[in-house]
Amino acid sequence: MLDQNQFETIERARAGFITVSTEGHTPFDDRTYVAFLQQHDLTHVTNFPYKQELSGFTTAARAEVSALAKSVRAASSARARSVSHAFLTKALDAILIGAFRDRSDAPLDAAEQQALDEKLTAWFDSHAVVRTHYIPCILSPYADERFSIGPVRFHHLSDFPAADFGMTIDEVDALDESNDFHGLTDLKRFIAERHADWVAVIGIADHEPNRALTKADLSVDVALAIVQLATSFDHYRGIARATARMAPAWRPNILRTSDGGGSGGIINLQPGRSVAPEGLGIILKANSAFVTSMGTRLTGYVEGMSALPVLDETWCNAAYWYHEAIAEPLETIAIAKLETAIEVLFRSESSSRSTSRLVNALEIFFGLAKDDMLPNGTMTAGEFAATIVTARSRVLHGTWQTLTSDLPEGKGGNPVSLAATEQFARSLLVKTSVAIDSYTASGNPADSVEGLLAWVRAMTAGKTSV
Repeated sequence: MLDQNQFETIERARAGFITVSTEGHTPFDDRTYVAFLQQHDLTHVTNFPYKQELSGFTTAARAEVSALAKSVRAASSARARSVSHAFLTKALDAILIGAFRDRSDAPLDAAEQQALDEKLTAWFDSHAVVRTHYIPCILSPYADERFSIGPVRFHHLSDFPAADFGMTIDEVDALDESNDFHGLTDLKRFIAERHADWVAVIGIADHEPNRALTKADLSVDVALAIVQLATSFDHYRGIARATARMAPAWRPNILRTSDGGGSGGIINLQPGRSVAPEGLGIILKANSAFVTSMGTRLTGYVEGMSALPVLDETWCNAAYWYHEAIAEPLETIAIAKLETAIEVLFRSESSSRSTSRLVNALEIFFGLAKDDMLPNGTMTAGEFAATIVTARSRVLHGTWQTLTSDLPEGKGGNPVSLAATEQFARSLLVKTSVAIDSYTASGNPADSVEGLLAWVRAMTAGKTSV
């Protein structure tokens, strides 16, 4: 696993490895401990209280450990996906401190280098498992058939995947604190507290535990975004992972008026409640082609081994922002997040480039040139693109108040429409995913937004000229 350059980095780290005695200095409080470390230029130490010693690296040596972690991850895309830089650096601290303690100050010999290599390999191998996460979601109050969005399976509680645990649903229902199994009692309590009637199931392979949990959460968020893209805005606007920021299932609405009046009641906030039972499944089946396409993007992100991994992950990034945007109660923040979703989808990098990419997208995907009027006749395609980008910029740069019910105007006083921007972002995400499918099958495509847009433009021009 480790090459000669990496062993040279290890030697530079070893040169700054220090073990110091704490005798006469303990017990430490926060102030004296920090002062002691600073006195010896120590950072990220391991305490050996039975020997009254601290071992660790100087600031310069710790930078070498960090550089080693960076190079190990850079050498393999699988390693980069499986572990974060910070987590690997911390693991290397422990491995190297263990290797450097209780030995001479001489450089590592061949046997010691091999032992280090084997230990690091074993550390990565220890994470080479599939971790399947069961994540409660707010999706619909009604029972329906299980369905999949890419690698994510959604089960209503009445169809909880009890067989995954070698149990029946009745046996899961009977669990309590006296006979808990795999924490299912905690899951049941959490589900009841959050009114989460659905559970998302996602397996993450070859990731360290914290990174696996984070990726599982984000994968569920993107899967929920795909559900939102395949259904109507209002019915499923509030669907969410129950472990994320979410609206409650209901809220009390108690008020008094200055003339002595008042009222009370509750507001039901459950998404999907106005859709007929089993309606969600019917809608998803009716849009199965789009759901399958977008699910392929999510599979590419989760597994990291698709034909076009950059485009797949870029699409998922944009879908995540869309999911965040349409659940946002503040319209000013919603418009900023929607434009961010579009900007991320096209990797725009700057406001001017974002406007240019939006103009190109309107032409490529909707057949609207820059000076063409929108179907509603309110402004040109170029003005629409500039209005969206300007609105986001004004909100995020503080030239428009955030806590207001009014949306900012774009250049030339053109009003920005949240509904139009939502529809535009929604259509772009669906059309782009379908385009990626065709682009993937086109033969040796470049894994870049630029390559995709150029290909779609060429295909569109070819169809027009026929």
